[in-house]
Amino acid sequence: MRVIRELVNTVELRKRMEVARKLVECEHTLFIATVIIKEGFQPKSSNHIYPLILPVESKREILQAYCINIIKASKNNSIFCTANPRVILQAIPWLMMDKCKEIFSALKEGDPTLDNFALAILQYSIDNHKGLIYGLPDSVSRLSAYCTWDELRAHAKLRLAEKSLASQVFIAWRSVVEGKYLYAIDGSEVEVK
Repeated sequence: MRVIRELVNTVELRKRMEVARKLVECEHTLFIATVIIKEGFQPKSSNHIYPLILPVESKREILQAYCINIIKASKNNSIFCTANPRVILQAIPWLMMDKCKEIFSALKEGDPTLDNFALAILQYSIDNHKGLIYGLPDSVSRLSAYCTWDELRAHAKLRLAEKSLASQVFIAWRSVVEGKYLYAIDGSEVEVK
């Protein structure tokens, strides 16, 4: 991302807007698109320091293209092959809450187990003690934009009944059922303040 910013900083604003738009509308750059959308919608007259600016007057059209790419990537499970699916999935409710249920349906179509979804969306944080922690996001509304808490918990219970789950998948789903924060490495409980 830093390299892209440095490159586009060398060209005029109109060209930067073209580059930003092409990156957002490309189905192979979902992580970059997410970052650009989160930071880049600025009025033309803005002297905003972020170099990848998207024209506000095209926001609806640009978000529509982004949404189509997200749904396609969800259906074929390629969303989990992106640089950071967690960032994408946690940003979608903020960017287009009204599309979350449709995206969730596409995710279920691509992976009925929803294991990759759980591994991505339930990454709570990382610490220096034991590393990755699974648990519900600080903003549960981000998660509930996709499905109800009861639906997620019921699905988590079904997944936990399957004996062949990979360790991290088991721990991620367990964090939902127990409502606790758990270390991915061993499933031990974490006190989060």
